[in-house]
This record gives sequence, C-alpha cells and structure tokens, in this order.
Amino acid sequence: MMTKMTWWEKALSGFNTPKLSEEERKMGKSCPMMTQWLLDNGYYWHVGYEWWQRVWITHVPSIRMGKFPHSFEEINETFTFDVETEEWTHKIVDPTCLAPLAEDGKCYGMHGGNWQLYVKNVGTKE
Repeated sequence: MMTKMTWWEKALSGFNTPKLSEEERKMGKSCPMMTQWLLDNGYYWHVGYEWWQRVWITHVPSIRMGKFPHSFEEINETFTFDVETEEWTHKIVDPTCLAPLAEDGKCYGMHGGNWQLYVKNVGTKE
C-alpha cells in the first residue's frame, strides 16, 4: 500500500539526501513510491535489460495430429525509467524477440522483430 507524503516530508525531502548511483537512477530510485509500488505488485529489477519486469504465463492449447497437447507462452510486462526526462514507460514485451544477454549478464545487442507489443508513456511518478 502506498502512503502519501505529508507537507513537511515533501518540504524536507531535498535536504540531506544521498547521491544515487547510475544504476539506482536507471532503476528509478528517485521515485521511491513508484519503485515500492513495482515491488509490491510483483515486479523485479532485470539487471541485463535494465527494466522492471514481471512475467505472465498463459496456457495455449494447440492442435497437432488430432491430439490436443498443451503449451505455455510467456509475455513480459515492463516499466522503464528515463533518467533524463524522469518519465516512466510501460511496455508489454515478447521475450522471444529480445536480444541475448552477454556473459556478463548485460544486453548489448538490438532486439528483433516486433518485440514491443504495447508501449505507453505513463509520465512522472512521485
């Protein structure tokens, strides 16, 4: 549950605050209420793709040779934070089109195909 800040917390929020690292800025740590909401709703920070992510899995029946085997499909719901504009973007992503991660766990390549199924700028969050 998110709580609202009191007037004095807002007034004093700019004083004596530690500098955030580049990784913390990408994570949106300057918006503690939003990051707490993400954690409370099952998102986790994906280090390689540098976004907040939760995975949705759905059952998909498929018909093959007169039988009805079942399979599962995965979709990633993500939030990214733009450090320059301090705006959040909500994306639904097809994980089969994502660039592979390197040995160090980071993504250096370009995503392929229609990897972004849905994109919406949700603006700034406190």
